[in-house]
Amino acid sequence: MPSQSLTDLRDMPLLGRGATGLVYKVTDAMVVKLACKGAEEQKDHANEQRMFEMIEENPGKIPYLIECHHRTPHVTFLQFASGGGFAVLLNKYQKRDEQNGWKVLELTQALDTQDIDRWMEQLCDVAATLERLGLAHNDIRPGNMLLDAERNLKLADLDRGTKVGEDIQVLTEPFGRLLNKSEGIDAGSYGKTGARTDIFAIGSVFYSLLRGCEPHETEYWGNNHGVILS
Repeated sequence: MPSQSLTDLRDMPLLGRGATGLVYKVTDAMVVKLACKGAEEQKDHANEQRMFEMIEENPGKIPYLIECHHRTPHVTFLQFASGGGFAVLLNKYQKRDEQNGWKVLELTQALDTQDIDRWMEQLCDVAATLERLGLAHNDIRPGNMLLDAERNLKLADLDRGTKVGEDIQVLTEPFGRLLNKSEGIDAGSYGKTGARTDIFAIGSVFYSLLRGCEPHETEYWGNNHGVILS
């Protein structure tokens, strides 16, 4: 069991600052995620811990899911994915509009298609395995996809995860979309979690890896720029 105090942990190298927590490097094999102070952020952090609990109730590991080593309230020790993240990988080969930062103007290099094939197979594998356990990730996108030392996928950030069939409160466009009028009584909402939502996200990830940027990043609509898909 990790024995460092929270003060000690905050003295370690900061690797990332997300919407719900801060990630620090503990060792070459482990990081720690500390929940932010807000009530909603701590609620999301606790939800991620519950997801890990449900996953651990089932035998066997999920190879392409980030591993949880230990958790206490507001603190989660996780596997360190030393290969970096997919969002950084995509950004590495993009030239963006200097005035707004949103619009991708040019790609300097495409990702290797064999790598893309392998990563997509791994992403489908982890999503399908979660579904067999009755769970949905609900936030599959490059920002939540990491690489280990062998450049294999590690899907991370389970703070929006739920059981399959629950109502979805929020998704991240363009990796999720609002249902339209032809799709029944849930029109105008994101609907319920399950294969439909994660498959849409996986398709958007596939587009991003093939094209070198996320959907709609080659467009810009001014100060109100944002994507709402329906």
